[in-house]
Amino acid sequence: MSSTPESIGPKLLKEIQALNLDDATVKVYLARRYTSKTGLTATLRSVGAGTTLTAKIRSVTSKVIKKSNTVRDYEPETTDADGALFIENHAEAHWDEIHKKLLNGDAESAKSVDDLKDSDMLIADICTSDNQRIFAVTRLPEKLTNRRMEMNTIWFKEGKVELIEENEKIINITFRVDFFVFGPSVFIAEKVNYEKVMNIREGMINKKTALLQKAQEVKRFKGLDILNDHIGQDMTLLRRAAKAHNSGNLDDAEFFKKLHELIKQYPQFGVNIDGEGHIVITKDNADAVLHLINDARAETLVKRQLIDIKSGDVVKLAN
Repeated sequence: MSSTPESIGPKLLKEIQALNLDDATVKVYLARRYTSKTGLTATLRSVGAGTTLTAKIRSVTSKVIKKSNTVRDYEPETTDADGALFIENHAEAHWDEIHKKLLNGDAESAKSVDDLKDSDMLIADICTSDNQRIFAVTRLPEKLTNRRMEMNTIWFKEGKVELIEENEKIINITFRVDFFVFGPSVFIAEKVNYEKVMNIREGMINKKTALLQKAQEVKRFKGLDILNDHIGQDMTLLRRAAKAHNSGNLDDAEFFKKLHELIKQYPQFGVNIDGEGHIVITKDNADAVLHLINDARAETLVKRQLIDIKSGDVVKLAN
């Protein structure tokens, strides 16, 4: 969960929406991500942006900001919603190292095609007349391999690379805003692309590990290796595990008391509690256990049916 206070999101959004990007200066970088000892970072190469590209970046970024009507905390299981931005802080978004490089001007001008090889995101540094800065980021669905670059036009002028703009395409990159950064916060417009470009999967794997370690520490489960195997590398299950970790439920003794009561009330979950009070995880009930520690089930008032909180679907329990 984002550690950015919920109240700061709407306040920051109003501040951003008040900015005038019409005459903002724009610098463009093609970036290649890599993992360092301190976390995720990137090699930045500056490229020339002509008037068409500059205008497009201003316009597209402004539209994304203006159409946004709400800000929500980023959660692993949230999905994109029209008009909604998700907010995350720099550290949780793995943006710290890249942000430092951008602020320090730690980038060289691209002087050859090799300088741009394997770039996987485009970053637009947008600076208003009163020195307010927004960094808008586009994920490149395909890295700029040699073959891709040979198929497109790149113009080298006075030792610097400039992007040739034809048919509103920039070396086959359609500029959009997957997320943008303002002040201490990252605002996410396209959640799936954000998670891919910032390698959020790795963070979710780490949270799965932390969840299982906590479950081991509290000594209330048997069969945690089965739960680990069940989650594996599956992105949906990793999201669920990350959310369970963020909830802090495993630190709450009262939660376990109520959980035991629920398991006894609904034997259809197929979850048993042994004589020592351990919740016993099996291959058949691992998914149910993950949902339960997520507290992702609710009972309807009229039909008294169990539903999935996220989807609203009726839960089909085992016989």
